[in-house]
Amino acid sequence: MIPVLDSRQMRAADKAAIRAGVPSATLMENAAEGLVKTVVRRFRDWRRIVVACGPGNNGGDGLAAARLLRDAGLSVRAFTLRDPDSYRGDAAVNARRARDSGLALESLAGKRAWDDFSRALPDADGVVDALFGTGLDRPLSADAARAVAAINRAARPVVAADVPSGLSSDGGDIAGEAIRAAVTVAFAAPKLCHALPPARRLCGRLVVHDIGIPERLLVRRGHRLFLATADFARSVLPPRDPGAHKGAFGRVAIVAGSRGKAGSSVLAAHGALRAGAGLVTVFCPSSLEPILVGALPEAMTEGLAENDGALAAKSGEELLERLSEFDAAVVGPGLGTAPGTVKALEKLL
Repeated sequence: MIPVLDSRQMRAADKAAIRAGVPSATLMENAAEGLVKTVVRRFRDWRRIVVACGPGNNGGDGLAAARLLRDAGLSVRAFTLRDPDSYRGDAAVNARRARDSGLALESLAGKRAWDDFSRALPDADGVVDALFGTGLDRPLSADAARAVAAINRAARPVVAADVPSGLSSDGGDIAGEAIRAAVTVAFAAPKLCHALPPARRLCGRLVVHDIGIPERLLVRRGHRLFLATADFARSVLPPRDPGAHKGAFGRVAIVAGSRGKAGSSVLAAHGALRAGAGLVTVFCPSSLEPILVGALPEAMTEGLAENDGALAAKSGEELLERLSEFDAAVVGPGLGTAPGTVKALEKLL
């Protein structure tokens, strides 16, 4: 499983990694490499890219990514929300390295710059959103909201750096204007907004990229929120003896359905089969059995006494005799509340 972090936990992991000897500049360069790998692998037809960089470290990730994308032979235009000379720390280093590589940093200061930005976006094959990341704890400024709106309006595929700009990493709410990403590259670990609705629908496909923080520093004692993965699901399923038969993997009875609600029986049976049950039998009003036979080739069906498409009272006795043969029973989906059905269930319970 993958730990899901909030902004406080992510900052703590960053600081712990730096104390453990991982340079902060390395973390930023690794984050940029994650963005570049995602662009190159998932969007192979991109040739012209706009990189939108915010004023903080997320912007620094974008500046480093812009340089690396240009080094990879792509046409890159990098726009900064603030004067490039205002960057500090590792972001300032990457602003200088970008310029030294021959990349022009276009500051969104003045009408002409905004006009250039608005024209560049629809002409690009895609956009890298590096305006704001996990550090955003307030509504977007007017300029930031304007940049986000322009990116969304251009309707180009967006790769978001860590968090789609405008979202808080600490929950699932969408407070205002926010980037609609095609792919979000989460640095080190997913954040709450990647897992919780409705924010997660703006994140697109999630890619988790290792930026060099040791796993022991990401998960502290008592951490309780994790994202389940396919590998984890496989790891908790017991191995199956290839010589075993279906009766060795559990028998499930499903009592479900009534006229107009046969689909409930089908969904419940599919759920039991996908969960690993070896033998599934659906008990239903007898008039529904021909429908279920065609819809559930892997399951067995058995029709019960009915009144006008719903279980009759005497079906309760039939069920009492049969259910002792099963390890588990699912009772209720789509049965309805007809008087005979209610009496059958009272008998069963």
